Amino acid sequence: MNRQFYAEIALLAFAIGSVPNWARAEEGGGSSPSANESDTRRGTAGGEERVLNSHQFLIPVLMSNPFIYSSFGTVVGAGRFNFTVQGDSADDTGDDAGAEGAADEVTADLEAKLLYFELRFDGQIGIADWVAISFTAGGVGATSTSLDQILNVGAVPSVEIGGAIRSKIWSSNSLGLQFGAEVKTHYSREWVVTPIAAVQGVLQRTSPEAFATGDFPAIFANIRAADMVGVEESLNISPRLLAAWGMGPVGVQTQIGTTHGVGIGESEKDSTEVNFGLHTALDIGYWTRYFPIAIGVEYLMEAAVGDDDDTISHSLAGGAYYSGARDVQLGVSGGWSKAGDLIEIIHATLDVVYIF
Repeated sequence: MNRQFYAEIALLAFAIGSVPNWARAEEGGGSSPSANESDTRRGTAGGEERVLNSHQFLIPVLMSNPFIYSSFGTVVGAGRFNFTVQGDSADDTGDDAGAEGAADEVTADLEAKLLYFELRFDGQIGIADWVAISFTAGGVGATSTSLDQILNVGAVPSVEIGGAIRSKIWSSNSLGLQFGAEVKTHYSREWVVTPIAAVQGVLQRTSPEAFATGDFPAIFANIRAADMVGVEESLNISPRLLAAWGMGPVGVQTQIGTTHGVGIGESEKDSTEVNFGLHTALDIGYWTRYFPIAIGVEYLMEAAVGDDDDTISHSLAGGAYYSGARDVQLGVSGGWSKAGDLIEIIHATLDVVYIF
């Protein structure tokens, strides 16, 4: 009798303990055991804001995402920057084609290949699960590897700062959908160091007598007066709409918006671009905890809008990321960008983001 009584008590305790598990499965829409295992494996203190319908979204490289979370991260990258500076024709100089000396004003196109290194820090603060404020700061240093190009373009250091305000518009975990909106600002300042300009300036300004007599004060004054360092500044304001859809191992993100460039510094010309981005991801770690890797591929198109500018830029990027924890994104990516026929960029980055 006692043995049967204890057996019934044990059976009752097992049944009561199973009720919360049944309830959770019902609330989750009858999710599969593999999805629950994946969620348990990724159970951490942060990062749940980027999970919808059991899919853990990646943070894109080229575009924004619609999720509201707090994070801090860094990007370390390197690559090759190929660009062409179009030369001036005789018509550009304002001289007649037949005028004497007009041919001397014609300059050929300058093609340069630079190697660059990038370091950037990003942060974001989520407020009440509906609004996020983000910031970014970083710098890029570039130089050529050949002597003739170093004389023409010795170095191109630059710094950038920016920020954004993002808001969640609507979200449904059961449908795996989320929509958001963002307004982003970005300022950059770039210095272009051209040693050949200093040499030409000194030769044009310094008399042969100064060289012959060793008039170094005059020579150094002409070096300082030479236009060796050019400065370019840009300020952009970018409103955009964001969306994400996910289900299990598959996720898709997209953005559509515009970028308005405000002419500052030596450039007083405003500009406008429209952009469209698409990001897709496949999380292999959803199926097995022994290979927690997510693969992401994205595309970004930017098209200039204006009477005298029809440049279209295309960018592709792809990467592999650790997906074993919700509060960490760690991975490597590579990409390619091309703007018209003048600029081409090939890059690789190491991305580290901690979400809390």
